[in-house]
Amino acid sequence: MKQRRIAVQEAEVPDIDIDVQMWDELPDEQLGVADDLGWAAIHHAAQKGVLHIIERAVAYNNQLLEQKTVDVAAVTPLLLAVQVNTSSTLRRTLRNIP
Repeated sequence: MKQRRIAVQEAEVPDIDIDVQMWDELPDEQLGVADDLGWAAIHHAAQKGVLHIIERAVAYNNQLLEQKTVDVAAVTPLLLAVQVNTSSTLRRTLRNIP
């Protein structure tokens, strides 16, 4: 199976199991709160294909799909979903574009 490359180094992305538990506990309004590199829970969820977190964030504020990181990559959750190309995540993410 061909591996997909994305602009983000693996070291920047914590263990998905820990993230999902942490994200599930966050109030909706905090799913778009970014760290000093501009990465928020919605960015990590889009990169990992964690659909229910993306849906929660977008239901709260659909503009979060276009929230750019402030690192060199300057990626949005939508772009991450495209790069990862998880078909169900991408399809359902695209439905939420205003």
